[in-house]
Amino acid sequence: NVYATGANFMWTAVANSLGYEFEIIPENASPTGIPTGLTTTNSFFIDFLVPNFCYKYYVRSNCGNGNFSQWVGPYSFCTLALGENCNTPITIALPFQTTDNTINFGNALAGPQSSSCISGAVNYQAGNDVFYNYTATENCNVSFTLNSQQAGSSLFIYPSCTGITGTCLAAAAD
Repeated sequence: NVYATGANFMWTAVANSLGYEFEIIPENASPTGIPTGLTTTNSFFIDFLVPNFCYKYYVRSNCGNGNFSQWVGPYSFCTLALGENCNTPITIALPFQTTDNTINFGNALAGPQSSSCISGAVNYQAGNDVFYNYTATENCNVSFTLNSQQAGSSLFIYPSCTGITGTCLAAAAD
């Protein structure tokens, strides 16, 4: 699993291995042979990565007594951009406006949206999605406006990530 700032890695365990060393580097960098970290199991999680950036990694086994296997790899991956899923949204403050295009993001929701949001035959969640997070600093009314020139655009407001398949607080669509 790859996220905006982290990734899980797993591989087939080597018999009698005492652990593993790994090196994670930018995609265009040359390996140094100096481990980024180590693990005693055949998996690890890294949470210091840069969003929307490509990396490669190498792994080697600790055979004991100061002996190591050859490095294997590279294995390439790219982190997600902020906003590509609900767990790593783009956090906004008001006033907020963007001209970004959803083509720059993935399709995390297949839809269709709940009929409590927008009813009808159009599945507005079938295309690419961008996730934002807003936390009010005081108790007052807040207005969100969808101002799109693109048919099929939509805006859904949910109370949390766990609710994105259920009832929404508000919605608008073109």
